[in-house]
Amino acid sequence: MEAALAGSRARAEGPEGPRERVARWSAGYRPAPGRPDEFLGPDGAPRGAWPRLLDRLGGLTEPEIMARFVAAERHIRDAGISFRIAGDQREHPWPLGCLPLVIEGAEWAALSAGIVQRAELMEAILADVYGEGRLVADGLLPAAIVAGTPEFLHPLQGVAPPGGHYLKLYAADLGRGPDGRWQVLADRTQAPSGLGWALENRMVLARTFPDFFQDLHVERLPAFFQAFRDGLALGAERADPRICLLTSGPYSSTYVEQAALARYLGLMLVEGDDLVMRDGGLHVRTVSGLKRADALWRRIDADFLDPLELNPASRLGVPGILDALRNGSLVMANMPGAGLVESAALAPYLDGIARRVLGEPLRLGHPRTWWCGDLEGLAHARANLDSLTLRPAATPQRGAGRDAILLHEWGATGAAALPTARLAQEALAGRERPGSARSHILAARRNAAALRARLSGEAWRVLADLNEFLSLDPERAFTESQLAGRAERALSQLAALAGLTHENMSRAEGWHFIELGRRIERAINTGAFALAFANDEATPGCLGVMLSLCDSQISYGRRYLQGAALDPVRDMVLLDPYNPRSIAFQAEAITRHLADLPALAADGIPEPQCRLATRILSELRSGEAADFDAVRLTALATDLERLADGIAARYFPAGPNALRPEKLTGLA
Repeated sequence: MEAALAGSRARAEGPEGPRERVARWSAGYRPAPGRPDEFLGPDGAPRGAWPRLLDRLGGLTEPEIMARFVAAERHIRDAGISFRIAGDQREHPWPLGCLPLVIEGAEWAALSAGIVQRAELMEAILADVYGEGRLVADGLLPAAIVAGTPEFLHPLQGVAPPGGHYLKLYAADLGRGPDGRWQVLADRTQAPSGLGWALENRMVLARTFPDFFQDLHVERLPAFFQAFRDGLALGAERADPRICLLTSGPYSSTYVEQAALARYLGLMLVEGDDLVMRDGGLHVRTVSGLKRADALWRRIDADFLDPLELNPASRLGVPGILDALRNGSLVMANMPGAGLVESAALAPYLDGIARRVLGEPLRLGHPRTWWCGDLEGLAHARANLDSLTLRPAATPQRGAGRDAILLHEWGATGAAALPTARLAQEALAGRERPGSARSHILAARRNAAALRARLSGEAWRVLADLNEFLSLDPERAFTESQLAGRAERALSQLAALAGLTHENMSRAEGWHFIELGRRIERAINTGAFALAFANDEATPGCLGVMLSLCDSQISYGRRYLQGAALDPVRDMVLLDPYNPRSIAFQAEAITRHLADLPALAADGIPEPQCRLATRILSELRSGEAADFDAVRLTALATDLERLADGIAARYFPAGPNALRPEKLTGLA
């Protein structure tokens, strides 16, 4: 093999035609200073196989060159080779650049070896993260990188990939560094695209310049695609497996590519509605009935695969498909959760992991990277902001950041766009923030000071400890782990205070008002959480946050043998009368406490606040989880606010608005 045509550069042609460009490049073209170039090497001489290619092009007349490219464009049009821009329903013809990317055989061999090594490294990282977790335990990989990316799928923890590999296909974005060496700019492991375009490019160029391919000994593609198809079948339970390519549909930006690959590889092109789980296995709906599917090449993000365990709003996947992975009846490429190693935050740690796992350093480098979740990396980034390019460590899930928007609305933070640690510090200890934890503690101390004669020494001491825990120097930068420790200690003290109140306080009228305030506030807060994290577009990550905020993970896990799904989570946190954190539980407690308070009249007619509490409870008792969308939750929050105002107006009137009790007269 002398040369490898890695693919055509797709770009629009300007007024300069192919012949002019070839002539210019042949006649002393030089790259911009300080920039690597594909045509010229560091010594100024043409790279590798370029001279042979340019000599061949230079031997053609301009009409011959133009005729070949006109024929190529006609073939692209006739074959329907196109692409779609995200959000655009129109199909655009695939643009074919006039020059391919040519790589000499020796350079291609070194590049290929580096890519193979990197794929092996990514495979090893995924096997460890979803298995024993030694990389995190040994300090080679920060736990926050794993737990902090939405691509880490908890339902797949401990599930061995059928066929033995997490990655059936690995791709990388490549570029030359300042020294002319190849570098990996990004890893693609979620659902890599581009194979179809490479195949179509090769077919078009082979038709346009068939003599070039033979003379330059271009590496052929069929062997790769055959090996890839064999890899898809590896691990299937049947000798002649049925392999499907799962697409999101004709409006996918890469649907044409997917259709071309399915046709070339002999795969069934299917959508989620074409598939169904039966008897623990995946099946395809056909006119002849259900047919077993043994392997699935997914071209949708893993989050959309299973609405039962992953994204409940997904209409692209197959309910229960993760069970087929657990029981080993389905081989999938790539394994769900493989997108975790696409995180840019991994880059600073890859070489150390490679030396531990593979016993050798990385053959292909990458641009030097600092992760701002590390204190040293953060310090370096702050000191060199003008010379660095900032990019997110991981693509956030839809709905990510709602907890920050929520804190801002409560007045716990001044801005929702702060770094996580700074956001947590402000929400915990912001003295000037009326919604921060410390502001609430200071307000509690002021109220306690007015009741000092009735307050036990233990309760006062707990309030003092809470204030001390949350008195943080605003000029000092605390890490997330330090802030988490402070928050956990504060929660322990709050639990102690609640226990003292429950065990030591007299059950007179004061007790009922404390309980009413606690139950109404908890119900309002749970409703606000549900609006942010359990709405109709909630992701599994959002639903997990919802369960955490309502301290209901254990109860949910005991009741539902599945991952977080929208209706079960709503039922648990809104309607479950046995869950002490649900709104229904609060409504029942509110109704009981109101019934125990004195009434103004003994005529048996409920007072307005009692009627409103009863109506709220009745709606919760008779409602279904699916009914509580954003409109219903907003109406419920409004009713709870009205209830709080009604209780305050009835029992704590201001000025001359106090009501006198009435006696029954004139009744037989």
